[in-house]
Amino acid sequence: MAIPFNRNFTAQEQDKALQSKLMVELPGILNWALKGCLEWQQEGLNPPSVIEEQVAEYKSSMDSISQFLRDECEVQPDCSYSASQFYSAYRNWSLTVGKNPKTSAAFKRAMESNLSVYQKRTSSGNCWVAIQPCFINV
Repeated sequence: MAIPFNRNFTAQEQDKALQSKLMVELPGILNWALKGCLEWQQEGLNPPSVIEEQVAEYKSSMDSISQFLRDECEVQPDCSYSASQFYSAYRNWSLTVGKNPKTSAAFKRAMESNLSVYQKRTSSGNCWVAIQPCFINV
C-alpha cells in the first residue's frame, strides 16, 4: 500500500532525541500495533480515500493500455477503427514511450471493460466503435 508522506522537515523541526523518546513509549506503541492488528483481522483493511486515490493513480500510470486510451485516443460515437490497426497503434506507442506492450488479448479485455466503446464485426474484419487514436483524421 502506498502511503503519501508529503511533509519535509527543516533541520530546526527535526527532533534529534526522537529515537530515545520512542524507546520510552515502546510498550504503548506495541499495544497500539497489536490493537490495530486485531481490528484489521476482524474488520479488514479500510484505507482512507486519499490512499485509494493514490493507489488507483499509480496503477493507472503503470497500466500502459489505460495510459494509451487516456492520452492518445478520443471517444467519438460516430467513428470506428480497425481492431488490428488499433492494437498496432497501441503497440507502436508503447514501444515509442519505452513501455512493454501488453498482449492483444489483454488489450481487447481492457477495451471491453470500457463501457463507452464496443467491438463489431464488419466485412473487412473486427473494428472498435466509438473510439479511435487521436492521430487519425476523420
